Amino acid sequence: MSALDNLALIDRTIGYPKERTAAITNLLHELDKDGVSLKDGYGSAPKPSFVAEKAAPLDGSTSAKTPFGVDLILFYTTECPFSNYHHAPMTVDGKDFLSSEQFFMWVKAKTFKDEETAEDILSAGSPAEARKLGRMVRNFKDEVWKETSLRIMTVACYRKFQQNPGLRSALFSTAGAVLVEAAPRDRIWGIGIGASNVNAKDPARWRGSNNLGRILTVIREHMVSSKVYAMLPIPLEFSIVFFLELLGCSLYLVFLYLLYNGKEVFLHSPFFHLFYSTGEHNKRDFKFRLLLQE
Repeated sequence: MSALDNLALIDRTIGYPKERTAAITNLLHELDKDGVSLKDGYGSAPKPSFVAEKAAPLDGSTSAKTPFGVDLILFYTTECPFSNYHHAPMTVDGKDFLSSEQFFMWVKAKTFKDEETAEDILSAGSPAEARKLGRMVRNFKDEVWKETSLRIMTVACYRKFQQNPGLRSALFSTAGAVLVEAAPRDRIWGIGIGASNVNAKDPARWRGSNNLGRILTVIREHMVSSKVYAMLPIPLEFSIVFFLELLGCSLYLVFLYLLYNGKEVFLHSPFFHLFYSTGEHNKRDFKFRLLLQE
């Protein structure tokens, strides 16, 4: 089963609406229509970065397996590259952000037309400060936020991994597993259980929806199957090996072509006559001709 199939299995276990997961996938396809600009009013982002960078270490994450055999990556702390608090410089609409959390909170303020708080969030020196300011947004309406926050978080995380190749490589290194935010006190974006709790391995015992983990899993599968992944630079050592293997295969194909299609050319070549043709009735010459004609 694919990672998306496993994610769907977990969603059924926790009773998560499949329509919401489908909405994440649809949004990613929408964002990739031209590869650059956003169609949802959040601003435009620069082209994805393809600079070769070493994958960020998966600090703050733990591997686990569900009772029904699905591989999980549990994460939560700031040092983990999947955390919204992790340092991840990104630019959207000409504005610079230090993390996906800062961008998320900035869009929250813009959504409710609180320009003053939006500016304060842009100046925040840490994700924690940005989050604190985000909780102070004026004109906030919970029903509106519930309808838009999943979409905004998807954009925030997508731009994060588009513009940070090292983080993207870390994300790709989890291929096959379902990502899970093991946030003990967050039942919306996390599972409401810490990674050290034995129940974190069993979706049936989760207390939260794991929205962040779901978004990251879908983003990873989308990027791996799209042109973004195909455009990743190949490290030099792999490029050299690939070139040599390609050269070897090419020479082998040329040899086979000459062997099976160039017999007559070879038989009439000066090389053949010089080394093999010593007379019309020479037994060696006769046997060699038979061998080539078989």
